Amino acid sequence: MHISLLDFVSQNYIPLLLIAGVAIATISSRKSPIPAISTVWIILALLFFRVFVGYINDYAWEHARDALEIRYWTSISEYIINPLLFLMELLLIIKKKWVRILVMIPSVLNMAILLLPPLFGMDVITYNETFNMHRTIFVKNSIAINVIYLVLFTIASFIHFRTYPRSDQTMLWFIFIATGLTFYLEYEGIIIGYLNAVIAVDVLFYYMFLNMAYQTELEGHVLKQDLELAKTNARLMQEQISPHFIYNALYIIKALIWVDRSKASDAIENFSVYLRRNIDSLRSSELIPFENELAHIEAFLAIETADESKPIQVIYDIKESDFSIPALTAEPLVENAIIHGIFKIKEPGILKISSYRDGDNHVVEIRDNGPGFKDRPSERTGVGINNVRTRMKLQCNGTLEFEAPEGGGTVARLKIPVTTPPLKKITN
Repeated sequence: MHISLLDFVSQNYIPLLLIAGVAIATISSRKSPIPAISTVWIILALLFFRVFVGYINDYAWEHARDALEIRYWTSISEYIINPLLFLMELLLIIKKKWVRILVMIPSVLNMAILLLPPLFGMDVITYNETFNMHRTIFVKNSIAINVIYLVLFTIASFIHFRTYPRSDQTMLWFIFIATGLTFYLEYEGIIIGYLNAVIAVDVLFYYMFLNMAYQTELEGHVLKQDLELAKTNARLMQEQISPHFIYNALYIIKALIWVDRSKASDAIENFSVYLRRNIDSLRSSELIPFENELAHIEAFLAIETADESKPIQVIYDIKESDFSIPALTAEPLVENAIIHGIFKIKEPGILKISSYRDGDNHVVEIRDNGPGFKDRPSERTGVGINNVRTRMKLQCNGTLEFEAPEGGGTVARLKIPVTTPPLKKITN
């Protein structure tokens, strides 16, 4: 048989155009693809192969009816591919592993029905003396599996998208009715040659529906994230400006006024910087330069170290500063290192603040020589720490880790991804 590429394209122009349209759509949306986008490519490959073998079958029917071997295997291929297309679309929305395995069973059964009989001398498809095809019970069973898949696909889709408005589910009804009707009309011989086009249309529409559904879910996720961030900031506003620290700062300033007015003046200035940065940070959820957070830490430590009754040695090891960080994330860790660490020991306190680049992350470390990691559960699980951990995740997809070094004390470590932008900016 002589097959022309031009003839193949002209006879299958609409299905090929739709396949190309879905392929282009997946490429153009690669930065925010729907889940399981690789499965969409498998569907397109299967659909293209079905169009191709369908063309070979039709060409053989028109130009070489006696080429029974070719007609036989191209027909078998079509009957194998049909349920695989439904299976792949089911796998787009089914997440549970055991359910995914269950829905694969009809497809495996279908291949067994079509491929095993010839090994035992039985034909799946027969031809009469005029070379017209006759469907055996094996083909009819295969078609029944197609119907089962169509029903499973419809049920699974409506279950998965049951929370969506009924108007949005109209697309699912169209796919179900259009595909089922076309299968029936083609089987009965009422219409011939439209099944590939209809399946291609259904794949395109289903891809459009999944994109819409994914965007809806993404918007809902962002909204939920925004609400969580707003709640977190509200809790931060209540917790961060600690009355204990304010009372302690005012007591230190009062004492310094009688001892050293110059130091008292510096303490008042540092206290005002501390309060101003706290209040400014609470007004916005945008990331701030690390240098701003570091200045906030320095203002806090200047007040704490003004009380010389509890000596604290502060060591700065700043190797990296050109990055942004969620406001009030490093500073609360410094407060915790002093309150839960250094103030719990008799010997002089040592606090080390470091920043550096580690692979794909900017890292900020707060290290103290207080009680060991295991003796300070409140520092790891308290409301303030959970607040920091939540805002790190929501604002920059960062993390907060704690470590117990061999020499004692505790290390709190913030990791801010280098390439991850803030997920959302909100102004309260």
